[in-house]
Amino acid sequence: MNPLEEAAAALQIGVRKATPVRSGRLDPDPSESPEKTALVEAGLLDLTARAGATVGSAEKLSSAPPEVLKVAHTAPLDEALASEPILLEWAKLAAERGFIAPPKALPGLLKKMARHPREIAPVLGERGRWMAALMDIPIPVEEVPERAEMGPEYEAMAWGERATAIARLREGLSPVDEPLLLHALLDRRKEVRSVAADLIVRLPNTTEAKSVITLVEAAIGVKRSLLKTSLNVALPEVEALPSWLPRGAWAGVGPKAAALADIVAHTPPSAIERSTGLSRQDLVQLAQKSEFSRELLDGFQEGALRFDDQEWIDTLFAVEPPVRGEIWRRASESAFDAVVVGWLKGADKALNHTLAHLPQRSRTLSPVVSRAIMAKAQKAEHPYLYTDLGRLLDLSLLPLLREPWADEGTPEKIRQAWYPALDLRTRLRNSLQ
Repeated sequence: MNPLEEAAAALQIGVRKATPVRSGRLDPDPSESPEKTALVEAGLLDLTARAGATVGSAEKLSSAPPEVLKVAHTAPLDEALASEPILLEWAKLAAERGFIAPPKALPGLLKKMARHPREIAPVLGERGRWMAALMDIPIPVEEVPERAEMGPEYEAMAWGERATAIARLREGLSPVDEPLLLHALLDRRKEVRSVAADLIVRLPNTTEAKSVITLVEAAIGVKRSLLKTSLNVALPEVEALPSWLPRGAWAGVGPKAAALADIVAHTPPSAIERSTGLSRQDLVQLAQKSEFSRELLDGFQEGALRFDDQEWIDTLFAVEPPVRGEIWRRASESAFDAVVVGWLKGADKALNHTLAHLPQRSRTLSPVVSRAIMAKAQKAEHPYLYTDLGRLLDLSLLPLLREPWADEGTPEKIRQAWYPALDLRTRLRNSLQ
């Protein structure tokens, strides 16, 4: 018999007639009865076997350290483990309020560590980190890495390490980093060159940044007449682009049109405002009317994100759908609310696009947007665009969902999908008091 079978046999005939097998993982506790000790040992052997490990040959387990932070309630969290977005919302709030997960929830949380390590790790507590170590689950550690410098150590790195080292320069980027970025632009790996190019155009006084701006100034002009103003776009020659400039995946456009999008995407949008003498609102409006509207707007969007220009991000978010998902995530609350409420009141095309893209916001929607969505849901004919939004709606809607909206039909199906999600989120928030 194996150790687990021997333990089961000892329990069946009694510990006074047969000596129970010891797992070798626990220190004996003289204060416990032989029967309870045998049950604990058998349970540990069974758990070891279920986990796929060989029983009876491992080293003793150390005890979990005592907890320092407050332990959250178990009940609502058990339900949240089935809904990843709601669980992550709880984890963020729990970390902010100084709570950790209860022991019963730890196995479920540890299963989600691979997908969401930075969100889950802060709420594991001492026992959770102890369990992660036993299960060989890595815990992310916040470190302040040293900034890369040219030299033998950098040259000895694998290409992935070089790309990571260059990317870390983004935080606190300054002219001091220019020599290393120039060196990285000559790297034999495209992945390293691409990261370096993304950063060097952010240093406005570099030759590289100025060369791209010069290309954009030659490509985008303004044609003014008594009746109207329009953009005068001259597509750049592909050969004129610097060899170090990454080429984007602009599907469905020709080489010259793609080159236009590339140079616009690597130019600060504010520089295009200065060169044309147009405001960002006018530039976007005229770009929409241009023969090359797609290339210009795609380039504007990527450039606004690359150069962290919040005013441009908000302006581009107001462009008629579709827009990039990252624009949805980065738009300010005021711009997002004003535009989305307008879209929700608009034609079916804008409404459907808005509902389909709302989950990309990845945060709780404001009361204003939530109530606008509910107003549409109460008259909706199809539930599929609404039912999953309960995890995003503001919790102030919960009292409005307790009573049925109708005896049956689409609105009532939506309410029945929303109520459990908002009720669970409310209980989870209240449990962290």
